[in-house]
Amino acid sequence: MAGRRISDEQLVEIIEAAIFVADKPISKRHIKDTVLVDIAISMSRINDAIETIQTHFQTR
Repeated sequence: MAGRRISDEQLVEIIEAAIFVADKPISKRHIKDTVLVDIAISMSRINDAIETIQTHFQTR
């Protein structure tokens, strides 16, 4: 199913879940190569999603 597309909101949710279940820090490349392997996604979108997550948690 390579090439599947997802919304920005879905991307944020997937990355956030991956971060929370990881037993150690994970890199953006690791997320792209494992969790997002079947999804057509650029590193730029991954960076944007991580920025969104960081912004969200700054106020918590």
